[in-house]
Amino acid sequence: MLLKIYFFLKYFSLIGSLILLVILISYFRKLKIFQEWRESFKEKMGIGPLPKAKNKKWLKVEKLLSEEFSSSFKLAIIQAREIVLEALRSLGYKGENFKEIISELKDQGFQNLDIFEEAVNFADKLIENPKLEVTQLEAKRIVFIFKKFYHDLLSLIV
Repeated sequence: MLLKIYFFLKYFSLIGSLILLVILISYFRKLKIFQEWRESFKEKMGIGPLPKAKNKKWLKVEKLLSEEFSSSFKLAIIQAREIVLEALRSLGYKGENFKEIISELKDQGFQNLDIFEEAVNFADKLIENPKLEVTQLEAKRIVFIFKKFYHDLLSLIV
């Protein structure tokens, strides 16, 4: 009789513990505690989709695009180009200029680099000729191409 009660209590406590564990995990998920831990772990390991320093740089570029001056548009394009170049160099791509890096990317099997190459050429023309006029629409399109390439590049390593 005592042995039956012992086994009953043993199984009852095991099932009760499992139920409490499931409830605890569901509350953690609801409170997004695991997500915060995962994000902080990714930040510490440097494998997040966008490190915070890069995020600040992109925010600065977006702020430049929202201004009404042609010089701000030009600066936004040049800064977006520099962010991508910095990311490529930090990933180990060695090249004196974007043309060498793009050819290295093509050798590695990257596809659809034509649009990115067009954006790079436009940014290079802008650097060579600062008097080149740029509309806000053009600047947004070029920055979008750089940002899209940046996100695609980082998504490959995560």
